Amino acid sequence: MKNLVVISLFLFGCNYHSFAQVHKHTLGVRTTGLDPFRNMSIAYQLGLGKADRLDFSLNANGALSKNYSQLGGTGSIYYNHVWNIKGGFNWYVGVGINYSAQHINPIDGPQTFNNVLSFGPQIGLEYDFNVLNVPLLLSIDLRPSIMYNFNGGFNYNPANRAGISLRYTF
Repeated sequence: MKNLVVISLFLFGCNYHSFAQVHKHTLGVRTTGLDPFRNMSIAYQLGLGKADRLDFSLNANGALSKNYSQLGGTGSIYYNHVWNIKGGFNWYVGVGINYSAQHINPIDGPQTFNNVLSFGPQIGLEYDFNVLNVPLLLSIDLRPSIMYNFNGGFNYNPANRAGISLRYTF
């Protein structure tokens, strides 16, 4: 209980400390995982005010090997609140939801359809190059999630959602 009070006071104090300037629109790419080109998403952010925004991502991926073919996609939406650290450095915290659908077609077995719904927090750091008159936003974040696989139940995977993104601001 004592930790909860301390954390609440810290977050309350941060609300009155300083807000980052959230851009009305950003558009770019976000990559996750060990294969950054296979796991690249188109990312868009919509500013909702001085320190709040919505973050949308869409990803389509596929794989082909001698044993199977795979085709799928993922969509996500996150709500973030942004605080300024110093200059162009910001940190943000939010919560969101993802939906992923995969079709796997093995050469010697039945087709599999895999649908996963996941939700969880997002925490990240970003640098806004607009302080240097360059309309770019570079960020790194973590999206640990609780996943529900419609074929297999619940799962928790804290490391599968680390990402780096580069966005054009306008």
